[in-house]
Amino acid sequence: MAVKCIFSGGGTGGHIYPALALIKEFRKRRPDSEVLYVGTGGIESKIVPENKIDFRQISVMGHKRGSFFSSFKEMLCLYRAVREAMLIIKEFKPDFVLGTGGYVSLPTAIAAKLKGVRVFLHEQNAAAGLSNRFINLFAEKTFTSYEAAATRFIFKSAVRLCGNPVRREIIETRSDESYEFFGFDPSKKTILIFGGSIGASSINRAAASLIEDLMTAREDLQVIFITGERDYNDYKYLQKSEINKNKCLKLFPFLDRIYYAFKISDILICRAGATTLSEITAGGKCSVLVPYPYATDNHQYKNALALKEKNAAFIIDDSRLNAGGELKEVIVRLLEDKNLIERTGENALKMAMPEAASLICDEIEGSLFINQGEKK
Repeated sequence: MAVKCIFSGGGTGGHIYPALALIKEFRKRRPDSEVLYVGTGGIESKIVPENKIDFRQISVMGHKRGSFFSSFKEMLCLYRAVREAMLIIKEFKPDFVLGTGGYVSLPTAIAAKLKGVRVFLHEQNAAAGLSNRFINLFAEKTFTSYEAAATRFIFKSAVRLCGNPVRREIIETRSDESYEFFGFDPSKKTILIFGGSIGASSINRAAASLIEDLMTAREDLQVIFITGERDYNDYKYLQKSEINKNKCLKLFPFLDRIYYAFKISDILICRAGATTLSEITAGGKCSVLVPYPYATDNHQYKNALALKEKNAAFIIDDSRLNAGGELKEVIVRLLEDKNLIERTGENALKMAMPEAASLICDEIEGSLFINQGEKK
């Protein structure tokens, strides 16, 4: 039986890539199904069409605590976005809508509820944000990545712990193919540094200093440094400097095939977004996490803490990143202790839920077809 479905999430890769993983799984099960993605003009407007998924855009703005005027403006924008989403739903006639977070999910989910369409929700983080807590009030099922997330939802009976869907390439990509992509030497240690889908200036500054120090002193090291579009020009000099005489540094503004970098990296330095951590655990990687300090409800720190408590990651506070040499101390310690890298990666792998996409699709199909006698 063909199914028509709408997925909605955006703003950062952390909301987009889980949706893409779910869409891929759903299409594998039901090739005749029709899929539509509803997002904003953010990065999803580029990433989603590149994955050959129909895309529709609505106008929405994020919530910021402020004056009465700004709150009133947000409500007007939300009303307009709901109206736009209702028109899309009326035209497309989906069997269900699934939100994966970001401000765009809220009006799309509200519109679906008003049109009598089933709503499902996926929460990636350990601490659910305001929009997802509201959607949980009327979602048929709420899928979570961490047990701790359930504590913030009112309708806990609708919550299912399924994990966070990751791109299969994170697990299935071959090492030889990945080394060839970068032109790297398998006998050397590889560090991957990135700040999420839009970059992180504080990580970039610390990374530049770290790269110069380590690559001047060592010849057994290779680095993949993803700066984000905004800061890329500020660090291009590294690639042309003396430290890169052996072409052991690869600099990118953005890397869509980041799964190649994940596959061959021994150490990752990155933010602690939920999707990033799910990919770290799925790949069994050792990571040094720098939680974004301004994340809503400090959810990135809570995400990172879930790994640190299992000895599956290291945490460095963003405020200490560019002072005192703590990052360099941790990285040098890891480079000198292969067993510590391996143990940390093994502990991360124990936390992985690689079948998250399959589990979520099972739950959705169970809800859709439970009374229709269809075999999944």
